[in-house]
Amino acid sequence: MVIQMTDGWSGIQLLACPVRLESSGEIVPHLEMLRELFGTPVAAVRDMGSGVTAALKQSLPSTYVITCHFHFLRAVGWKLFDPIYPAFRSKIERRGLKRRLRYLMRVIAGGKYTGTDASHALELCRWIFEYRRDGKGISYPFSLPALDFHVRCGKVRSELLETLDMSGLRRGRAPRRLLVLLNRLHPPPATLRSIDADAEALLERVEWFERTRRVLRYRNGPVPLSTRHTLSDSALEKGRRRVDWLRSRIAGELKSGGDGRHREFHRTLRSIDSDLAERREELFAPNVIVEIDCKPAVRALPGTISAAEIEFRMIRRHGRRITGNAHVDLQVMNEGAGLLLLENLKIGAYVRTVYGTMKQLSERFSAVSGDELEKAKKILRPAGGIE
Repeated sequence: MVIQMTDGWSGIQLLACPVRLESSGEIVPHLEMLRELFGTPVAAVRDMGSGVTAALKQSLPSTYVITCHFHFLRAVGWKLFDPIYPAFRSKIERRGLKRRLRYLMRVIAGGKYTGTDASHALELCRWIFEYRRDGKGISYPFSLPALDFHVRCGKVRSELLETLDMSGLRRGRAPRRLLVLLNRLHPPPATLRSIDADAEALLERVEWFERTRRVLRYRNGPVPLSTRHTLSDSALEKGRRRVDWLRSRIAGELKSGGDGRHREFHRTLRSIDSDLAERREELFAPNVIVEIDCKPAVRALPGTISAAEIEFRMIRRHGRRITGNAHVDLQVMNEGAGLLLLENLKIGAYVRTVYGTMKQLSERFSAVSGDELEKAKKILRPAGGIE
C-alpha cells in the first residue's frame, strides 16, 4: 500500500511511498524523517487505522492528533447502513422499475400518450430520475441513491393516489400506467413487503447519521495551540458538550427497547457511542496560533484528509483508464507514490520554493547528489517491499 503525508494548509505532498503493511514499524521511520527535515508538526489529522495511530503516539507523542471527520463519519455510516442498504439496493434493482420507467418515458415522448396528463406524468418520471444527479460524485455511505429513488417513487405514488380518482385513472392513461409501475415497489406478497420496512429502517438511521454529521461539523472559536502543544480546555468544552449531547440521545434511544430489528440497531448505536467516547478529545479541528514572518497568526486546522483521499482515488482512476483494467492495485503500489508527488507541480508555492520556475526543473534535478538519489530510491522501493 501507499503511505501519503500531506501538509494540511498548502496541500503539498511531503512524502509518498509504498509500504508492505500499514503498521507502526513501517510508518515510524518516515515520520521521524519528516520531523528531522521539517520539525515537529503542530497537529496531525489521520484516518482511523491502528497502525497510523500507534506510529503517531510513538514518534510524535506531544503532537495534537485529530481524527479525520470524513473517515469517522464513513465508519459511522458503514455501521448504520450495512448490511441493510446493500440488500435493500438489490431488492430495488430486482423489481425492474427503473427499466420500465425509462420505457414509459420513451413512449410518452414518442407521442403515444397526449394531453396535460401525459406531460405531467413525463415530468414526474424525470423528477424521479433526478436522484442520480443529486448523488453524483458522493460515495456511499454519504449518499444512498437506492433509498433516494425509493423515496421519490413513494412521493410520486402518493401524489397520484391523492389527485386521481378512478375515473381520472381511466381517462389519464399515462398517469395510470405510471401508478401501476410504482406499485411494483409495494407488492402484495408478504415476502416482498420488507422493501418498505427496510426503507423505514434506513430513514431512521439516516437521521442518526445526520445528527453525527452536524455534531462533527461544529467549529468553535479560536483555540490557542502553541508550539508547546497546550490547548485551551474552556474553549474546547463547547465541542465536547455537543458530543456528550449526541451520546445522551443515543442513551435515550437505547432505553426505549424494541423488537428484534431494534435490538440489532441498538447494538450499532452502542458501537458508535463507544467510538464517540474513545475519540471525544480528537473530534475537533481547533484554530492554531503560528508565526508567519515573525508575527503571530491564527490558522485553522483541517478536520479531514478527504483532499488526500480524492487525489489517491484520482490516481486509481488514471490507472484504470490507461490499462483498461479495474484491478490496478499493483500498479498503484509501484507507481502511485511517484504520481502523487508529481501533483506538487500543480501547486505554485511548491514550484517556486523547490525549483524557482518550471523552466529550472532540469537544472535542479542535475544538481541532486548521488547519495540523495539513493536515499529516494530506498524510500520508493523499501527493502523486501513491492516488486
